[in-house]
Order: sequence, then C-alpha cells, then structure tokens
Amino acid sequence: MQRLSPSLCGLSGHSAASPRGNDFGVRISWLRVAAALVATSAACLSGQSLSWQSAADQAAQIAPDARIVVLDVGAGRVIASRRLGEAARTLAAPGSTLKPLVLYGLLKSGRWDAESRVACDRKLIVAGRRLACSHPAAPPFNAREALTWSCNSYFAQVARSLKPGELGELLRPTGLLGLTGLTTQEAAAEFREPRMTEDEQFVLLGVAGVGVTPLGLAVAYRWLAMEMAAHPDSVATRTVSAGLRDSASFGMAAGAGLGGVDVAGKTGTAEGDASTQTHGWFVGLAPAERPKIVMVIYLPAGRGADASRVAGVLLAHGPLESR
Repeated sequence: MQRLSPSLCGLSGHSAASPRGNDFGVRISWLRVAAALVATSAACLSGQSLSWQSAADQAAQIAPDARIVVLDVGAGRVIASRRLGEAARTLAAPGSTLKPLVLYGLLKSGRWDAESRVACDRKLIVAGRRLACSHPAAPPFNAREALTWSCNSYFAQVARSLKPGELGELLRPTGLLGLTGLTTQEAAAEFREPRMTEDEQFVLLGVAGVGVTPLGLAVAYRWLAMEMAAHPDSVATRTVSAGLRDSASFGMAAGAGLGGVDVAGKTGTAEGDASTQTHGWFVGLAPAERPKIVMVIYLPAGRGADASRVAGVLLAHGPLESR
C-alpha cells in the first residue's frame, strides 16, 4: 500500500495537514480541535461517563453549524444528532462520499477489477470544469489506493465504464435516493440519471447531478457496513474496507484518526449550485473492524478535511474504546 506523505496534501482541503497562514476562515482550527481532545482526556481521567449524544454536543462546540448524525448499525436508528431536522432536509452535492458506494457495487458484481491501475497527473478537467486531485504525486493507483487518496482521475475512469442507467442501479439499493423514514419532514435526494459520459463523471465525483441529505448518506453507509459484514471475504469488502481504513489512518480523512478510535471513513468536498463556497462531508464507520455506528458530519461551509477533524473530536468523546 502506498503511504504517500500526508504533509504534501494541503492543496484542496482533503488534506491531513494543518491549515496555514490565513486558511482558517471557515475551516476548523487545529487549536480548537486540540483543545477539545485535551478536554476529552480530562473527562476520561475524572471518570465522567461518555455517550454518543454528549460526544456530538462536544463536537458541535468546534463546529456549531455542523449537521451531525450518529446511526446505530444494528438497529438502524439515530442514537445521537445535532441539527437533526436540518440533517433530514439539507440537500447538498455529496462530493467524494459516493465513491465507496459505487466502487463496492461494481466490484461485487464483477464489473470492475480492483487491481486495475489508473495514472493520475492531478490535472483532471471534465467538460471544461477543473476537478484536479489534491493528493501527492504517485504511481498509478489501484482501487484501494484510489479510495485512500480519493483520486478523481481514477473514479472518472470508473465512470467511463458505466452503461446508461447503471449508476442509478448501483445507488438505489443503498437507500440513498429514497426517504429514510427516520424522521418527519425529510427531503428525498435529487438525482438525474446521467445520459453522457461527462454527466456520469460529475455524479460519481459528487459535484453535479446529485444532491443528498446527511441523514440519507448515513443510511447508505449503514447499508455498506451491513453488506461488508455479510460478505467479509469478498474482493469488494476487502478493497473498500481497506481503502476506507487507510483513508482515515493516513489518507484524505486522517483527521478522523485523531480521535484515537480505529475508524474507516471518507471525506467529500463540493460547491453549491449558485456559489463557489465549498461544503464538507465526513462519513465514517466505527470501529472499523466491526462497525457499531455510522457517523456523518456535514459542514455547510468548509471542506472534507474540516469535517474529518470534527469527527475526530466526536470519536474522542464517544464511548468506543481507544485503539
């Protein structure tokens, strides 16, 4: 597995590196994250009990506008949240969070080879839109590595292999495109079945043609967790699980690993339809080996790297054992 230097990843907010200069703006300050983690250590030493709701409340202190959902994998119910009503109604482009869902479906059906390698020059342009990768320079990626480093060039190539209607067929079983039934007054995902190759690429990269809610994304990743648990030895499970664990360990979602819990996860960054302001996602499964919970962090202003740091604080305050 290629362990590319996280210190080189500061180009577009998936980064594991800390912000520099005036980057803080809408980003989550590393000092605030560090303070939250120190507070967690103090709470543990004082014997305070930990719960997912208290963890979500603590995470919200460094990101007050965050929509946070924690879902019990076994029961399929919400066990903690912040701004749950907004998490059920907020529709936003999912960014790279769709990559694991589509990859799993393609690998499971044998429609993609996990060992296929794709070279990336970090200069991807689709229909005139710049979608350059922010990972360090690297040899051609296989599926696991592409997921770890969220390589847009790799998944743009995956999108080129899709047939008309296939993307919808891959996403519908996850529950992402329907209503969750977990709360009232929720919004259904917006999805336009792609008709051209560039539309397939935009949807798979999560930047256009699709809008999802944080609650819907939590349900989709619960589906993924249950699928992988049911087929632990499949190529699809081994590839996607390893890619997500690597991502949260040393890849694009490494901020989540600051929580001290073994977690698998994926970040996502995208822009709104009428704005260049980015929003950020982190979706995680914890503990990574046998997930008990799905967590979704959505930041209306920020990047995926910021959301992963909020997830790190949530995990640090939660009831799971540290690794």
